[in-house]
Amino acid sequence: MRACWGIMLGAVACQPAREPPPDAAPDIVLLVASGLRADAGTPGAEAALYRGLGGPPGLRFTNAYAQSCVPYTSLGSMLTGRYPSAIPLCGTYDPNSLAPQSGQDQPWCASIPKQTWTLPEVLSVYGYRSGAYVSNADADSETDWEALTGQVGEWWREDEAPRLLMIQVLDLHMLQYDPATGYNEQEPGLDRREAAISAGELRTMYIERAEAMGGALRELLGVLPESRQRPLEVWLTSTSGLSLRETTGLKSDHLQAVTNSVIVDRTVHVPLARLTGRSAPAEDHRVVELIDILPTLAGRAGARVPAGAQGHDLLNETPDPAPWAYAEFGDMLSLREGDDLLTFRFFLHNASSLDPRLTEGLQGWTAADMHFMGLHDVAADPLQVSDRSAAEVERVEALQQALLAVRQGPGAPPPESMSKERLEALRLSPASGYW
Repeated sequence: MRACWGIMLGAVACQPAREPPPDAAPDIVLLVASGLRADAGTPGAEAALYRGLGGPPGLRFTNAYAQSCVPYTSLGSMLTGRYPSAIPLCGTYDPNSLAPQSGQDQPWCASIPKQTWTLPEVLSVYGYRSGAYVSNADADSETDWEALTGQVGEWWREDEAPRLLMIQVLDLHMLQYDPATGYNEQEPGLDRREAAISAGELRTMYIERAEAMGGALRELLGVLPESRQRPLEVWLTSTSGLSLRETTGLKSDHLQAVTNSVIVDRTVHVPLARLTGRSAPAEDHRVVELIDILPTLAGRAGARVPAGAQGHDLLNETPDPAPWAYAEFGDMLSLREGDDLLTFRFFLHNASSLDPRLTEGLQGWTAADMHFMGLHDVAADPLQVSDRSAAEVERVEALQQALLAVRQGPGAPPPESMSKERLEALRLSPASGYW
């Protein structure tokens, strides 16, 4: 256990009424199952995880989106309530690494700046004791659930101060490195095609692992007794999902691999659920973002949201002023608005999404460059089989302007962070892939 944290370390279909904060500051648990994508269309791994937990959650947000498709950057964005470039935060040179590799240089943007407040730092001002457990940060072993449950139980019982606990597990994320998925250690790139099992068998494996994880999380929550002094808030989400050798949604062959390292709906559309706090299950169908977690949990704790945080309290009656979902990674940007997902890919090989050339490419885009764009109705077509960009040029142009407004506004890096030297370092960095 670490006593401080940060990453650098049948439901009713309705929109529920908003809730005032509790009378007493609650204990807060945030469960992060990296690699778990949201169910869209038919029940899958998300529903299986809830079965393992013992039933549907009290409140499920059906259209929640991560702000990056890789765990490292996504988690940093979540914990700060800011879009990745606005922190500014890039990935490590290895897009699937959960921590900078020992003895290797890392880009200047691979850690959260000291002046940027994170969720545990905010709540510590209000008397919270914070802890985090990140299993398998080296990406080489499965979660030791017995050890995790024991350590969490001991930490929880140390004293009666309000608690903030985050658990991140990576077993589903690591499915992409199983030999059965076609991964070859000697050829670890995205073009992995020789899978030992069919796509249907792969999906079954994914669902079975999710249900087993739900059962393990249920046992873990069982060692966290509720305090007599305060209620318990338990939330569950994921940093990113997996594309399971489904080849639609992107104009390239990279999706023939099991991967999270490209932006398609299934890698950024993730579960977000409040497991406690309601007498009957409910669903909220608004488009929301993981940067909403910080203001939402701060609101439950009666804490003020730090200046610069960009999310929205999901349990507040105030309408969300930004009812879209934005994501960025490498040379890719996306925006979900309503049922539509616009994806922009500018083909800056081995680039970081902090690179201003990505913004320049989006700004200079015209309908003559439609090969950079994809438009999909992900409510009706979650696997993005039918690209509507050529047939709906006006809609693409409208969403391109909305995406540009986010990219140049709340998604823009702080001007003082982008010096000439740092820009040069971004472009000369020895990345082996997008980051």
